[in-house]
Order: sequence, then C-alpha cells, then structure tokens
Amino acid sequence: IKWLFLLSLTILRFLSCRKETKETMTVQRKTINDSDINQLYAAVTDTANAGALIVLAPGNYILVSTQPNAGRLELQPNMELQGQQGHSELVVIDESVLPASSFSVPPSFKTGGIRMGRGSNAIQWLTVKGNPSTNALSAIDTDLSWPDVIHILIAHVIAKESQNGIDIRNPGFAGVNRVIEAEINDNEFVGNNIG
Repeated sequence: IKWLFLLSLTILRFLSCRKETKETMTVQRKTINDSDINQLYAAVTDTANAGALIVLAPGNYILVSTQPNAGRLELQPNMELQGQQGHSELVVIDESVLPASSFSVPPSFKTGGIRMGRGSNAIQWLTVKGNPSTNALSAIDTDLSWPDVIHILIAHVIAKESQNGIDIRNPGFAGVNRVIEAEINDNEFVGNNIG
C-alpha cells in the first residue's frame, strides 16, 4: 500500500508539472489596433509583425499606389486582419482607386488588392471593395509564395465590385506542388464581374 501511495503521488506531481509547463508555454499573440490607412500600411509591411493580429477600427481604408507593393496589402507570415466582430460593414478596405499597374506582379500575372498565403493567414469581419478593372484579378488573392502548407481563413467578409471576390490559386512555377488549406466561411460576394 505504501508503494502504491508513493507511485500515485509521483504521478500526481508529474501531471501537475506537465500542466504547469503547458500553461507557461502559451504565447500571447501580438495585437495591433489601427485606426487609419497609414497605420494599416505600417503594420502590414513591418516584418516584425509576422504572427500579429491587426484589428481595424470602423472606417474606410482607401488603398493608394504610392504605398509599398504598389498600394496592395500583402500580409506577413501568420498575420491576421480583422474588422469589427459581428459587423463586417463597419470596416471597408477600398481598392477602387488603385491603378491597373497595382494589380500586376512580376513576372507577368494579375493579382488582388489584398494578398495572403504565407503560413496561416486570416481575414475576418470586414468589407473589401475591389477594383472592377480587368487588371485586378480579385479583391483578395492567396498567391503569395510560401514553402510549406498554407492555411487560409476568410470569414464574415463582404467582397464586392471586383472581377472575383476571392481567388484561391497557385500561380506560375512558384505554385507547383504548393498546398493550400482554405476555409471560406459566411462570406458575401456582391457585384463581382466574373464570380
């Protein structure tokens, strides 16, 4: 009985230590709160923000071609972009004034105004007003290069007035054998020219 008691006590200590170790390993995610277009561009283009959650205050965020990447928003690895939960209409990312050249990416393919596809990227709870130009392939595109499996979440998004609302694809040689796991959940596609 004494031996059984000691064994039980040892197992209990092991489980307690294991639980404590697991809890201390939880990493807090960096959250960035942005309220204007300049803050949004600064947050998205800063490589130190890989893995961050960017939360946008209500308002219109008009993309302009003088910003990095010809004005496109290109998410960092494991970055999430989020509007206001429960109210997709309160945050609008507007691509409509970007020129046709903003949607061309070397070597020679068309893309969207918001690009994702590095690690685990997510876009939730916002509206994307696209660009109906034939050069703008989509409002949101998943064509950024990444060497491993890509996890995409696009949820509670209103994608409107573009060629395509969302384009999930592996373009060119960089996309050969690339795997994208995509969850497209509770979105609205309105007034897009193709689909």
